[in-house]
Amino acid sequence: MIIPKKYIVGIFTLFYFFPSFLFASDKILNLGQINESPISLTDYFSVLEDSSTNLNVDDVLKPGLANTFKPTSPSTDPNGLNYGFTNSAYWLRISLSNNGEKLSERLFEISYPRLANIEFYEFEKGIRINSITTGIKTPFATRPYKNRNFVFPISIAPNTEKVILIRVQSRLLQIPARLWTPDSFHEHELKDYISQAGYFGIMAAMIVYNLFLFLSLRDQLYLQYSLFVIFVALATASENGLALQYLWGNSTD
Repeated sequence: MIIPKKYIVGIFTLFYFFPSFLFASDKILNLGQINESPISLTDYFSVLEDSSTNLNVDDVLKPGLANTFKPTSPSTDPNGLNYGFTNSAYWLRISLSNNGEKLSERLFEISYPRLANIEFYEFEKGIRINSITTGIKTPFATRPYKNRNFVFPISIAPNTEKVILIRVQSRLLQIPARLWTPDSFHEHELKDYISQAGYFGIMAAMIVYNLFLFLSLRDQLYLQYSLFVIFVALATASENGLALQYLWGNSTD
């Protein structure tokens, strides 16, 4: 059976513009007209809860599930999504466009370093162009940008729309997501690591000083205090992502 040419053209058009039809209800963030940095992405997400944790990216792209994504409500904390303790996985979808005349480069940051699993997908014109799987359950080397938080570089060509799909699963689920210009993020990153270095420098000085007192006075109290400070420092480094970055990067927690 020969399919008429007009139907072939119609089918091709449908698949070519598939994301636009499928995600037409999404709130689109146009990077070509926004110079603010950072931008909270909470208001731009559409969310799907996967209580079974079995859905994959192909599943959530099917119209039956893609249409069940729900936009975040106006009452949602603008600082980030917070689902507390949960056994569910959550899928986030956001549409980004660049109506400007220059390439738009951004850094997509999720500033909660204790997320167990993150799957990050980029789509253009219905085609998957990038996929990344990372989280504290994977080695640090899986991260596309080396930072204690989760940072994903994004580039959008002029007059192009990109759809980002993210699957996040963790026992305690917080998703404070922001979009940065590279220059703004590098400045923020430098200040953040300087403050972290100052904190751990003070902790190291306390440890060395109390160990010196222990060796000089042979008082067990100073040794116990040094061990306590070491424990607090390691616990803090584990919580804020620095331990995975610098101490046990190949660990899968």
